[in-house]
Amino acid sequence: MDKTSYYVCQELHLVYHSSRILSSIFRRMQHNGSRGTYYKYWKEGLMKILHILTDSNIGGAGILLENALIYSSLPRSCFTVVLPRGAALAPRLRARGIRVKTALRGHDRSLSLGDFFRLVAIIRQEKPHILHTHASLSGRLAGWLCGVPVRLATRHCAYPVGRRGNPFARWLHRKLDKHLATGTIATAQAAANNLIALGIPQEKILLIRNGAREIPRLPERLREDLRRSLGIDEGDFVIGICARLAPVKDHSTLLRAANILLSQHTGYHFLIVGSGTEEERLRRTVADMGIEHQVTFTGYVEDPTPYLNLFDVAVNCSMGTETSCLALSEAMSLGIPCVASRFGGNPELVREGENGLLFDAGDDRALAACLARLCRDKLLYDRLALGAQERYRRDLRAESMAHAYDRLYLALYDAPREHGELLMPPPRVRERFFPFP
Repeated sequence: MDKTSYYVCQELHLVYHSSRILSSIFRRMQHNGSRGTYYKYWKEGLMKILHILTDSNIGGAGILLENALIYSSLPRSCFTVVLPRGAALAPRLRARGIRVKTALRGHDRSLSLGDFFRLVAIIRQEKPHILHTHASLSGRLAGWLCGVPVRLATRHCAYPVGRRGNPFARWLHRKLDKHLATGTIATAQAAANNLIALGIPQEKILLIRNGAREIPRLPERLREDLRRSLGIDEGDFVIGICARLAPVKDHSTLLRAANILLSQHTGYHFLIVGSGTEEERLRRTVADMGIEHQVTFTGYVEDPTPYLNLFDVAVNCSMGTETSCLALSEAMSLGIPCVASRFGGNPELVREGENGLLFDAGDDRALAACLARLCRDKLLYDRLALGAQERYRRDLRAESMAHAYDRLYLALYDAPREHGELLMPPPRVRERFFPFP
């Protein structure tokens, strides 16, 4: 037998055994009536909520989940979180008294056959009343197969519809969503619009805006010490961006704008917080431009709080997937005006002339003009700074987001249901707590 035939036989062997396992699970469901078992269990004990997150590093989804759990008014014993092995979020949640299972091996993969079977075993052991997945198709499949009565999925990003916008793709999304998730949560209007474009019915979408923790202010002495340690001259106007260094975040536009501004005036300093696949290329770009003394890369930081305290302006240049930038919300909690690209959820978060300024994605000259305007116009800067803090306190607090999730869980847990399964909160609950714009 040649090598190709050998590998084909191995694949067929795997498919055969996987189908046998699936058939066995289906037979057990039909014989035991798993939905009936769940309905009976519903009346016993404390509400149990199982979260599944596939991210190994701490990104926007991980921070959202952490904030939702930390600021929740429900007992910590209600929650269990399933994460990949070695996930950076695990020790932070455990330190807060939240139960964590690090069982997943398909790091950063939404669909993994091995993780699917692991999650089936975990769900059967935990018997959650509510399953809440974050970019985990394996989790949704496992929850549907095990008959979890309430299966929620949070949409953190907005993706180009592309081919998925054709009629067949929309039909397929509707069919899958009908079975795999009883409800979908959008973190911003842009995410909700993206879901609708993909064929998800509006009545199955709830809008719970992303909330950020309030960043504590550092004492002036500590701020000055940190500025000196980073090589920021006294009086420099600090322009900061806090995001992973990836192509979709478009740091290149910011660097081109920096080159334009520094060729006109040297009183700017650019602080780039974060790390990622683009870091080496961006450092080379800075060196080629000859502006390395006015641009500082911090690399990966566990807590960006000290660096956010140095920002005079917070920037977001995203041109892909952005719906609700937590870094901008955190900056607004300090009263820092924002400059963001007109992409995804940025125009919803940053309102032109109220708490910041907007520019067309990829337009470095427009970005440079916005930054120069804020640096030179003190009255405009002060007005936008005040608007940023008011916007945060009114709409973007982590506590408000966590309480919205609590109300949703309680509404789903207490509402009447048919055969143990509930699709979404009743209309009167939706209208009161989760209005759709």
